[in-house]
Amino acid sequence: MEILSKTEKYWSVIFPYILYNYNLLPRKESESAAANYVKLDYNIIYKGYTKKETTPVKTRYRTTFTRYKMQEEELTQFKEEHEILTRWTLDLAPYKEAEKLLAERSYRRHVDNLEHLCRSAPI
Repeated sequence: MEILSKTEKYWSVIFPYILYNYNLLPRKESESAAANYVKLDYNIIYKGYTKKETTPVKTRYRTTFTRYKMQEEELTQFKEEHEILTRWTLDLAPYKEAEKLLAERSYRRHVDNLEHLCRSAPI
């Protein structure tokens, strides 16, 4: 059995997790919903929002925040299980490298799908 280096072990654990479970979109959605929620009083007073207009804003605020918190808990549990001490941010080199690998993976999958369609198309 081949012994993996520390970096290879790190990537073998982290990369699948990034691929399938970790996405920054819920955080951005939650921040956007929070900003709209903060403006709600202003909109009620000055723009005449009624219950019909306020309900979607409140629901979006609650659901996006809940989704974000659930993802945070899942990530914290994963970090504890795998003894990961640092969290990647958008400006870190490993994050940028992983993002590039994800883009390349997506590109390769699309090319594979096109090749499959070309091979399976009747002549």
